[in-house]
Amino acid sequence: MIVKVISDSTVMINSDKHFKGEMKVHIDQLKPFHIPNTSGWMLNVKYLAPALRTLNLELFQGINVFINFQDLSMLTLQLLNSNVQKIFVIPAWCCAPWYKPIHGILKSKLFSVKLPAERDLFLDCFGNDLGTFSWDHFLCATHTLQSEGTEI
Repeated sequence: MIVKVISDSTVMINSDKHFKGEMKVHIDQLKPFHIPNTSGWMLNVKYLAPALRTLNLELFQGINVFINFQDLSMLTLQLLNSNVQKIFVIPAWCCAPWYKPIHGILKSKLFSVKLPAERDLFLDCFGNDLGTFSWDHFLCATHTLQSEGTEI
């Protein structure tokens, strides 16, 4: 519960499961975090090709880049428990439950490259650009992935 407004962006609250008493928080910490449905998004080929080359992979017909931010927790579990071969996009969301494993224990299983922050980086199913975002995105590939004909 908000006890006191300190400024336009800071308030005092009195309820937190890890802290008893009042604490000062930024108003953004109280907002719900919504993960967009990205299952219909595509990565623009003009940015995909150079990113794949950076990862020592080649663009080939039928390549499947996994872009589904709502299912990244499930993908993280698959990566932890198997040698699944994937190319996927992750956003730089430090608060997400999959973020620490991907940048920690799974780091040795993955190659990644930062994608450019361009307006047309992501496209919808009609080829329209989805605009710019306030966070970075990374293209990741598993170490076991082969570029010549491996099913992804």
